[in-house]
Amino acid sequence: MIPGLGGVPAEHIAQAVGLPIPGRDGGVGGRIPDLVVWSKAQADAVWLPVAYVLLVVEIVSPVSEGVDTVTKRSEYSAAGVPQQWVVEQPCWS
Repeated sequence: MIPGLGGVPAEHIAQAVGLPIPGRDGGVGGRIPDLVVWSKAQADAVWLPVAYVLLVVEIVSPVSEGVDTVTKRSEYSAAGVPQQWVVEQPCWS
């Protein structure tokens, strides 16, 4: 179980899973979040529907900060993802 997520079992968490995202031109694109938490266990596949997503987590990369903090947030909202966490890495000098 995961503290703070209502006891979500570990098998409801995935990395390297793609989510279909509506495109601006009416087509469908996709994103692969750093972490996805599902309301129920999912099939073993590369692209899975957003219907059972509880949370996506993005870890901000210095080279794609704008995409990670603005673009993806907008896309996940448009796709119906109910909760998004953006994790910023410490700036080590």
